[in-house]
Amino acid sequence: MRFGLEPAKRNAAERRQLRRYAVITLICGLLITACSILGITANIHSFIGDHGPEGLRETEAVVLHVSKPHRSRHQHYRSAKLQYEIGGVTYTGKAELETSVKEGDTVTVDTYRTSGGRYRIPISESPARFGRRNILLGIELCFGMNLSISGANYALQPKPKKRRKNKGESDK
Repeated sequence: MRFGLEPAKRNAAERRQLRRYAVITLICGLLITACSILGITANIHSFIGDHGPEGLRETEAVVLHVSKPHRSRHQHYRSAKLQYEIGGVTYTGKAELETSVKEGDTVTVDTYRTSGGRYRIPISESPARFGRRNILLGIELCFGMNLSISGANYALQPKPKKRRKNKGESDK
């Protein structure tokens, strides 16, 4: 195909083929944009959290195990396995706690009631991890919008009008 020519100088088959590609590009761009918007919305919803009608409840928990810090990076928090009791039922869960916590210590954690009646510790996520996930989705959003705009730019162009020959011109 000759992409460098003006639209008026292309034959009809090439114009139809380019219009098909433009429509496919537009549809793919809209799908990528929609998926990235859904991803960002889901990330924000999970970061804020949906903790049911009762909301969060503070509970005392005993630290059963604290993970070792990673060698590759400096960490202020460690993953810890906790045991807590609510209403006579003992639960275990994981949470990220400060490095000064040791096994056997008692800490205060937030819990919420699930739809099944069990209590859980909400997943704590650092703002940095939340930001990294959304940066990638933001890049995907920009890419999808760019595809949509470029596809729409060509797909929605008016069809070139046929040039009429003047009476004095002859076919050569």
